[in-house]
Amino acid sequence: SEGKIFVKDKEENLLEFEFYRFIKKSKNESLANRMVQDRLKRTENYMELMKNFQISFDELQEADEHPKRLGQKNS
Repeated sequence: SEGKIFVKDKEENLLEFEFYRFIKKSKNESLANRMVQDRLKRTENYMELMKNFQISFDELQEADEHPKRLGQKNS
């Protein structure tokens, strides 16, 4: 059993893997997980930026008395 590892699945079945393939698969899953986490973090940062932009825009719109500026309709 040189170069092989054995693990049990949820149903207690014994599974045999070649060590290098098991490590390669683990690294790929770890990399994929880090990439997903990075993408999620960028999305959260973008959403925070858009939220802050909307708050600033709303504040400007409330402070601006001119009817044709910042998307206000003519009265």
